[in-house]
Amino acid sequence: MNKVKLIAMDLDGTVLQDDHESFTPHLLQVLEEAHAMGIHILPVTGRPWEMRPEVLKKAYSWSDRIVCANGADERDLTDGTICRRYPLESQMVRALISRKGADDTFEVFREGHQYLSEEDYRKEESVHPGFWFHRDHVLRKFGVLTEDLAQEVQRHPDGILKASWFCFDEDACMHAGKVLSSSSVSAAETGHGYFEITSPDATKLKGLLRVLEERKVSPQEAVYLGDSDNDRSVFGNVGLSVAMGNAPDSLKQVSDLTAGRYDEDGAAEIIAELLHDPELRKPGC
Repeated sequence: MNKVKLIAMDLDGTVLQDDHESFTPHLLQVLEEAHAMGIHILPVTGRPWEMRPEVLKKAYSWSDRIVCANGADERDLTDGTICRRYPLESQMVRALISRKGADDTFEVFREGHQYLSEEDYRKEESVHPGFWFHRDHVLRKFGVLTEDLAQEVQRHPDGILKASWFCFDEDACMHAGKVLSSSSVSAAETGHGYFEITSPDATKLKGLLRVLEERKVSPQEAVYLGDSDNDRSVFGNVGLSVAMGNAPDSLKQVSDLTAGRYDEDGAAEIIAELLHDPELRKPGC
């Protein structure tokens, strides 16, 4: 690959630790080192801006930009200024809500709030399939209950930043996958039965490519670290794709390298290796 000029990294399951809020000291150290070598650092996450982790609420020399909501929202990391935004059409979101299974749940994110119906919240309380962080942190901090989610969406004709569709059995997941694949949206199953839905203009790859073009960095000069299906669009489209050790085998199979697990400082170790391996950093290798 060409000389590394930008390192892009997913957050949850890649660089954030078990608290979903912090980086290890080693990772912070290697990011500073990369910055000193003239390498841009770009966080790329499925989280909306308002849900960014505590560690990214501080100012760092190594990054001034973040791609949020799987490419639907791009912000200045220092002050939150919106650089680009690609919302879902409200009409499309209402159509998807009407097609969800009877036992499925659906949520939408807009302007700092995660909206869901009271009925769906009760379902998630009783059968939510292991997404403890979503249930115990996201909904408690950002959740807003509404009597009718479709009506709530209709009140926002300028669009919805991101939607989430939860399924609780295999048939429901197959149905959701078919509906989403035939709809004009971007969708990724980032956990079993958990589909993240954004505008067709919003994928992590499209968000990354927009920043690369702005920074005059070619995709071949970029490295990407990820662990989930919403990272898949990037793999094979940058100079070096790195799957975390905790990533599914399907992602590892399309990666160039596999790092250690997120909770074993795998991200810090692979970035340090890239910085100190001249064969990986010299032009034309």
